[in-house]
Amino acid sequence: VSTNNFVGSLKYVFFNDISVLSELKKGNPKVHYIGVVSPEFQEIDVDVIPMTYPFATSHIWWQIKETDEMNIKFDFKSSKGTAVLAYSEVQSKQGPGYWEIRLSDDKISFDLITDNNVTIPTSVNIEHATNWHAVEISYKNESLSMTVDYRHTQNNFYGMSFTVGNKIIIGSSLKQTGAGLVGCMRDLVINGHVIEPRRVVKTERVVGEIALDNCQFVDPCKRPN
Repeated sequence: VSTNNFVGSLKYVFFNDISVLSELKKGNPKVHYIGVVSPEFQEIDVDVIPMTYPFATSHIWWQIKETDEMNIKFDFKSSKGTAVLAYSEVQSKQGPGYWEIRLSDDKISFDLITDNNVTIPTSVNIEHATNWHAVEISYKNESLSMTVDYRHTQNNFYGMSFTVGNKIIIGSSLKQTGAGLVGCMRDLVINGHVIEPRRVVKTERVVGEIALDNCQFVDPCKRPN
């Protein structure tokens, strides 16, 4: 039994000798379409399913086993010029802290915040904050590698090493919950695990609301469910 809703195209759907899709296209009141977005009567390949974060407090949490290294990559599109895209706690010789991946108008940064509130930033400049952007962050052997839209930078944090908390928050922060992403995210991969949206959105890993509406921000009151 599959727990995934169907995503794709249908062709030649008949009930007896009646073409269901043809009658739907004509607007026959006997045929009802129930879905988040309107049907499209053309063949379109569904390669990527974006996740819509309609509220700044919405997020996904993902548990990781290896805490001495990490790799996160995703594409995102924000409706605003600023947002916290991801968060996790860290532990270093200096004590507990945390990191955030932040969008700040003209740059995307990985900010490591230590126990005494010192911020160690690693950033890459961008153009057009509300366009789609591709991000990849890797931390291994006490070195951070960051790539944004094929622009690359590194940081060794002045020789300071840290371990990542066993839970990564995607889409918001536990330190400033109202500053999360209002927008869309796709192609999310955490430590090699491809996050399949249909297998995540209806589970306990989602806090708040995340929708699969093809990044169209459908009014929650108008959704069929």
